[in-house]
Amino acid sequence: MLVPEEQGRREQRNLYKSASAESGGRFVFKGVIPGDYRIFAFEDIEYSAWLDAEYLKPFESRAEKVPIREGPAQTVQVTLIPVDGQ
Repeated sequence: MLVPEEQGRREQRNLYKSASAESGGRFVFKGVIPGDYRIFAFEDIEYSAWLDAEYLKPFESRAEKVPIREGPAQTVQVTLIPVDGQ
């Protein structure tokens, strides 16, 4: 999940993006508006749970911060958050 970093942008649901990883672990987010985001790599998550800030709080430290700017694609290494959240 790609979630806006700034509190003021967290209410803008159109800024949230989700993607499923391919067999090699690659994923692509398209149509992302530039800004600062966090990437959460959940092994499995209930659909739209990432829209709930309270749900995400325990996982914030495991998300990667990434500034999205106009230009070429970026590559980010993420750590998988297992189903049990451990």
